[in-house]
Amino acid sequence: MSLNAAVWPQERLAEGIVALARAVHLPMLANRGSAVAPAVPPAVARGDRDAIARWVERVGDAHGLAAVTVEASAAEAEKMVRGAAPALFRVLTEAGPGFVLATACRGGRVRLLDPALRIVRVPVDTLRELLCAPGERSHRAEVDRLLELARVRARRRPAARAAMLRERTAAQPVSGCWLLRAPNTAPLRQQFLRAGLGARLLAMLGSFATVYALEVAGWGWIGAAALNGRLDDGWLVAWVLALLTTVPLRAAAGWWQGSLALDAARILKQRVLAGTLALDVDSMRGDGAGRMLARVLESQNLEGVAIHGSLALLVGVIELAVAGWILSLGAAPAWHLGALLAWTGLMVCLGGRFRAGMQRWTRARLDMTHTLVEHMVGHRTRVAQEPAGRRDVDEDRSLVGYLGDSSALDRRSTPLAVAGAAGWLFVGLVALAPAFVAGASAGLLAVSLGGVLFGMRALGGIGGSIAALSSAAAAWHQLEPLLMAASAADSSAGAGQPGVGLERRDLLDQAGGAGTATIPTAPLIEADAVEFRHGERPEPQLSEITLAVRPGERVLVEGPSGGGKSTLAAVLGGLRRPRRGLLLLGGLDRHTLGADWHAQVALASQFHENHILSGPLAFNLLMGRGWPAREAELREAASICERLGLGPLLERMPAGLMQHVGETGWQLSHGERSRVFLARALLQRAPLTVLDESFAALDPETLQRCLATARSECLALMVIAHP
Repeated sequence: MSLNAAVWPQERLAEGIVALARAVHLPMLANRGSAVAPAVPPAVARGDRDAIARWVERVGDAHGLAAVTVEASAAEAEKMVRGAAPALFRVLTEAGPGFVLATACRGGRVRLLDPALRIVRVPVDTLRELLCAPGERSHRAEVDRLLELARVRARRRPAARAAMLRERTAAQPVSGCWLLRAPNTAPLRQQFLRAGLGARLLAMLGSFATVYALEVAGWGWIGAAALNGRLDDGWLVAWVLALLTTVPLRAAAGWWQGSLALDAARILKQRVLAGTLALDVDSMRGDGAGRMLARVLESQNLEGVAIHGSLALLVGVIELAVAGWILSLGAAPAWHLGALLAWTGLMVCLGGRFRAGMQRWTRARLDMTHTLVEHMVGHRTRVAQEPAGRRDVDEDRSLVGYLGDSSALDRRSTPLAVAGAAGWLFVGLVALAPAFVAGASAGLLAVSLGGVLFGMRALGGIGGSIAALSSAAAAWHQLEPLLMAASAADSSAGAGQPGVGLERRDLLDQAGGAGTATIPTAPLIEADAVEFRHGERPEPQLSEITLAVRPGERVLVEGPSGGGKSTLAAVLGGLRRPRRGLLLLGGLDRHTLGADWHAQVALASQFHENHILSGPLAFNLLMGRGWPAREAELREAASICERLGLGPLLERMPAGLMQHVGETGWQLSHGERSRVFLARALLQRAPLTVLDESFAALDPETLQRCLATARSECLALMVIAHP
């Protein structure tokens, strides 16, 4: 069957995503699998790359799924096709644009789900050629001319043409691929099961259990033969074979353990990142950069220590169970089992005491991290303003408290370490003494001694895992706000409706073009009795705000400092949610639009709240567009910079738009940074642009130039400034 038969039309994409998710058993949000297929937005029908990406992501969000955009070079397209499934690929066929849905790739063939919900198998090369065809089209005529001049035989031309096209387009980007995954905000249990961690955990535990069974059996055979006086070659061979069999089993268990730890760490990292991005702006500001950095450091601790500590604890529990079974067969089963239970309980109590100390020590360490970051950021202010004799007082006080907590933690860790292996060995031998005095047989005494030694190994591992898990518990406590934020984001996933949203070109057509005086009846954004307050403050920062901005309008908002101008900008830009009132964008509320709200309102925040990220200047300018940028987008960015007066800056930069800027790159002046922030907002090409104090750092001539550019480029413009 041809690949064309497996192409889903764009109008059925929502239906196709639901079918693909069900085919590969991806969990979806309840009651979302029967969503009505949306109308294709006009910009998608026109083939706009950014609009297509936003639309596909919205369709996935509406069903509680993540459609992750992936781009690769033409040289890597085959590798992308082989490893992407489950995935969506946008292709161009004779019938027009559409999507193919890949469920798996095996044996050089991709399994595609066709519109009749049948599996179609096509070669990987066929799909790769279809994805690369748009980039190869411009080179095809020249390649055919060269083949004609070289007089390549007709039967060899297809292979030669394909090889030359691959070589010429190897560096060209190939877009139109989306990985379909459960969102990072989905419950951790769901993500772990989807990643196959449960099966790998069972495989690891089974391997370790088999290893211990073979070890016990081997030592039992050789011990019984030696104690009974009939040690021969057969028993020795059986013992050696049992020990050799444990080697590959231990290797397999180690591989399962490492694979399990890596994937679990990946899922946890994604979850923490999702929670960080979902945090409320005011919450992040209240915590400060230092505490946020400390939490990031704790996430590293949680990923490594918690996962390996949990696996070590599971292995230790298996070993402890095996040790109890061996002791039950020995000379003093009652004494040994009772002592083992009592000693395990003692270790649990010591572990709880150690955990409380670890919590205090972690808080002190994170407070020091916060203080260090704050002092690093304010270093120039401290040098210029603070007396030299006072600069180290707070650091010294924090260090003294930290050293005290460290000493207390060390005192609590010593009994836990001693009570593990060494303490149990002494207790186990004491419990064996009555049986030895009573004249128990040498065989039973040997079994008991083997059980004591096995228990010593188990308790030693458990003691180390308790310390690791205590550290992980402290890290989890610090990361809980991020994890809760991710859960809250998951509970509202799918709020945005597929196909819903405003397209700038449609509004321009309606308004008669950017900068026009024509004002349509329908408002672009409207607020009715909107109220906002910070945290639990009694007085609202905004109260009874009612406004409407239509395409083509230019609005100036003035007021005194602290009057709520920037808060209004943040509410309109979607960074803050109003407590009361109605806020609509294109007639739709925030719940309906979901995350797409930010794509429709370009907000240039105040200078101190905006940032130049380390990376190319082009990336900082085109953050609201696709990346890597296309040539047309780079030309557009350069044109906007010229109009804003940044042309001399680009001429001075050796790499132009690709010059590395930010804290570790080319340092921009205050005015240059302001204009980069302005250019970034204009290049987002959103229906509404809100500029908060964007012209405050500019001289009058540059201000007029930038204001004229903003007026001509924006469909609807709101400028916030002091009177």
